[in-house]
Amino acid sequence: MSTDRADLEREGFLAGVRVLELTDHQGEFAGKVLATLGADVVKVEPPGGSSSRRIGPFYRDVPDPERSLFFWHYNAGKRGIALDLDDAAGLAEFRRLAATADVIVESASPGRFAALGADYEQLREENAGLIWASITPFGPSGPWRDYKACDLVHLALGGQMNYTRYPTKIDGSQDTPPIAPQMWQAYHLAGDHAAIGVIAALHHRMSTGEGQRIDVPIHQVCAVTTEMDVPTWIYNKVPFPTFGFRYTPGRDGRYILAGLQVPGMGAAGGFEALVDVLKKHGAEADLADAKYADPAVQASHADHIQEVTRNLVMGTNMEDVWHDAQLRGQMWAPVRKPEENLDDANWNARSTFGTIEHEDVAAAYRYPTGRWDCDAVASRVGPRAPHVGEHDEAIRSDAQTRARRTLTAQPFECAPGYENRSGRRLPLEGVRVLDLTWLLASAGGPKIFSSLGAECVRVEWRDRLDMLRSFPAVVPDDHPNAGEFPRNVNRGGYFNDTNAGRRGISLNMNEERGREIFKKLVEVSDVVVEGFTATRMERWGFGWEGLRAIKPDIVYVQQSGMGRKGPYHNYRSVGPIAQAITGITELSGLPESWPPCGWLYSYLDFVGAYNCALAMLTGLYYRRRTGKGIYIDSSQLEPGIYYTGTAILDAQANGRPYQRTGNRSPHVAAAPHGAYPCDGPEIAGEGRDRWIAIACMDEVEWKALVEVLGAPVWACDPRFATLPERVRHGDALDEAVASSTGSWDAWELMEALQARGVPAGVCQTAEERVERDPQLAHLGWLTELPHLEIGSFPVKGLPLRFSETPAFQGGPIDRASPCYGEDNAYVYGELLGLSDDEIRVLERDAIL
Repeated sequence: MSTDRADLEREGFLAGVRVLELTDHQGEFAGKVLATLGADVVKVEPPGGSSSRRIGPFYRDVPDPERSLFFWHYNAGKRGIALDLDDAAGLAEFRRLAATADVIVESASPGRFAALGADYEQLREENAGLIWASITPFGPSGPWRDYKACDLVHLALGGQMNYTRYPTKIDGSQDTPPIAPQMWQAYHLAGDHAAIGVIAALHHRMSTGEGQRIDVPIHQVCAVTTEMDVPTWIYNKVPFPTFGFRYTPGRDGRYILAGLQVPGMGAAGGFEALVDVLKKHGAEADLADAKYADPAVQASHADHIQEVTRNLVMGTNMEDVWHDAQLRGQMWAPVRKPEENLDDANWNARSTFGTIEHEDVAAAYRYPTGRWDCDAVASRVGPRAPHVGEHDEAIRSDAQTRARRTLTAQPFECAPGYENRSGRRLPLEGVRVLDLTWLLASAGGPKIFSSLGAECVRVEWRDRLDMLRSFPAVVPDDHPNAGEFPRNVNRGGYFNDTNAGRRGISLNMNEERGREIFKKLVEVSDVVVEGFTATRMERWGFGWEGLRAIKPDIVYVQQSGMGRKGPYHNYRSVGPIAQAITGITELSGLPESWPPCGWLYSYLDFVGAYNCALAMLTGLYYRRRTGKGIYIDSSQLEPGIYYTGTAILDAQANGRPYQRTGNRSPHVAAAPHGAYPCDGPEIAGEGRDRWIAIACMDEVEWKALVEVLGAPVWACDPRFATLPERVRHGDALDEAVASSTGSWDAWELMEALQARGVPAGVCQTAEERVERDPQLAHLGWLTELPHLEIGSFPVKGLPLRFSETPAFQGGPIDRASPCYGEDNAYVYGELLGLSDDEIRVLERDAIL
């Protein structure tokens, strides 16, 4: 085992790991995440620089490849070298660098490196420990392998745009299309998954010395990142409603998400606490009347209560009242713009932002630099993004002196009782996770660990079950097993999808005997992960100090809403709250004068889950390199802020607040670039509801679009003669394109456009992704797993392809989610050695 603890504490979790990054805008985020975690990321660019240097906004709004704020954000913390891979000398230099690299991350078209004679299979002959991560739009094979895409098209095909839309006709007369959230969300999701895959592969290499290839299909990554729609279709064969949140405008014209109530997650004090908030501002109206103490009266007067709450919000400014509500346990949040988090007390108390010097423009700017807070190992802050070829000589010199070094550690020792029934070699075999998560934002982290081979033991108690057990979808009453197992907490389809591959036990942590048993569980575990409010574990005596007193080398990942450190540690959060505060809600919607559209599902629950998995992997990596335990204070919100860095830089460098742009492409010239109606069923009051996303980045794509649409007369309009003119007349162009797409079947139009090289994608529903999408079927995105009560159903799997240790969503136990307490006999009997009589007594006394 390596003993370079000082290096890790000084330089980051991945200190000593060399990454060669050969990506454009599709993959730069992956390198950014690895650099933030301490890896030495070397950006390999062509001599003229990466194409992402041409993406705005630009410093002082002057286009310059060294002044792209997009490039600054996505490439901070990296070094850079310029190589021409189409030149023999440049290719030879790349091979020399690859011979001593640990990781290569690339986003080239499938087959590009094989054609150069320098793909993974060829380079692994010189470097057996090489890890190669390939980020592609649709994967290395399959019917859509060569389809063209962009962020807009990925979000359409992945299902996001079906759930980022206004709930009704906003102005009473105009239908609005689905709105793609801005700020490159598809590539953020792919980058997070690539980083997860790389660190999982590093674990495998530490045990075996063996590298591997990881494929990251952006389409599949997007397709798994929607919420209840896929389980609802799988279990109930009905579409999930595309409902929308109503954001209430305040006195200052800004919006607040107020009065959000989540079933099963009751606010402290409930209605009484809400009245306290209203009273503080003199806005309680008649709600203090004693009759409202009756829940039945509250339910029958729900519209009135909502109206009173709305009146308070409309009479205050955005930031005036939400703190009062949160302090009383109410889930309220301001709908902020990304840059409005810069001066927030909570993020300034944490490692969320760091200052990076730009000596080339004599300035310094604050970047989102922290995915979590960790006292033992800090995130890397800077340096600024490299200039083209800035580090050529230093990197060449490093390559001549750098020895090929594979950090090694003892393979994970499988604890008593561990078994792998998956039939696969998995990278985290032998790891045991004590899992106290719930909902998706934390529970999604152990789901990924299960797919990588860890044994995750989920701890629950019947008095406060995970509400996902009762969320849609629920296995229907006419299911073949419904008679034997009537409707109960084990039939939740969304829970099954989120918790596949895990064991489950019941344990009453509120009782002293329950806490004593929990201590024994910690002793036989490697990782403890939890998603409670920030101080819950401490009140049980199991904060960081308590856990490491039990087991000094334990990895403890705490995934709360807004973090343990900071003044918001007691604030409550779910996806919509997190999205509102971080600026993610503001990324979706038509230009101002319209309210934000936002996300109609908990997008940051998924992002939080991916961040949780990343924290668990890096914490475990730290332990294997140092032999020490570690505490990571993660939150649901910080990765959302991390996603908005370009807007935050734009506000600082150019004084420009973030502005919504609908489906327009604000920083890459493209027109048309939007969602257009197609032929489809009539929906009462809303008309047709079939849409296709189309993007034309150049004249070739434009001419192909015109030809496919039958050369309509409007295409000869001089306003559409050039790309700059089409961008300038975007409204007229959208109307013209829509007039021609409306008679097409969406799928036929997509196929016709893609055949001509035009990026296009159907705004897919869950039904289409499950039943029709041929690429997802080819990628095997769903895995059918057996469940004790309901039989076999498919669940979404990890969207990564490992060449040597393929992930499996059934985990080492090859099954779906656990029934309540399903594994009590195994965990308490086999692992802890309790007798049957002892277990029966604990069950009788409501401890188990």
